[in-house]
Amino acid sequence: MELTLQLGGRRFRVCIDRPEHIGIPLRFDGPQPNAYGVEPAVSRAYESGSFVGDTRRGGSCNFDTLTMTAHCNGTHTECIGHIAHQRIAVHTILSESLIPATVVSVAPRAALSSPESYPLIKEEGDRIITAAALAEGLRDADPDFLDAIIVRTLPN
Repeated sequence: MELTLQLGGRRFRVCIDRPEHIGIPLRFDGPQPNAYGVEPAVSRAYESGSFVGDTRRGGSCNFDTLTMTAHCNGTHTECIGHIAHQRIAVHTILSESLIPATVVSVAPRAALSSPESYPLIKEEGDRIITAAALAEGLRDADPDFLDAIIVRTLPN
């Protein structure tokens, strides 16, 4: 299904039935994105008494118990609720489902060598995405596509 949109005096065609997946898939049985050294995400067949949720092990159906730290295992969506005292979820502040956005690729830098600050104490080995790196990555961005930014950290 194709949708035609007008933005900044230009027309765009969007194929809404062919989305582009930009996150790194979370694979429970392989390498995973990981932040802060948390335990890897785990998927295990549900078990209770003699019941097992795995047909390969004699169960009547398949279902798993997932254990993960959402912010640290895999790619994710951020909003102000990540750093604010209020627990604000991204879906509660979005008023539109299609948002003109720009993807910016940045390499995190050593926190201790950056003059930029963060409310936490910087420690050896910490890496941060700096405002300077974001500004540089967005320098040539189309202003009509800055309602949201998608930050891709390198390497990924």
